[in-house]
Amino acid sequence: MKIYIVQFRQSGEDYEARAFRDKSSAIAFASAFLGDFVWNREEFHSLSELEAHCADKDLAYINITIDII
Repeated sequence: MKIYIVQFRQSGEDYEARAFRDKSSAIAFASAFLGDFVWNREEFHSLSELEAHCADKDLAYINITIDII
C-alpha cells in the first residue's frame, strides 16, 4: 500500500507529520497548512508557488514523501 507523508512545520518549530492514503488529500492538507501563513491564498496558482513563498519568507515549510507499507 502506498502512503503519502506530509511533514510540516512553521518557522522555529519542530516538524510534525501526517500520513494520507492518496496524493490529492496530502496536497490539500499541505496547501491548507501553508495557506494559513499568507494574506491572500488565491494569489498563488500552485502548491509549489505557495511553498516557495512561505520558505522565502521563513514562515512555514512542508515536505511530501511517498512510502510503501
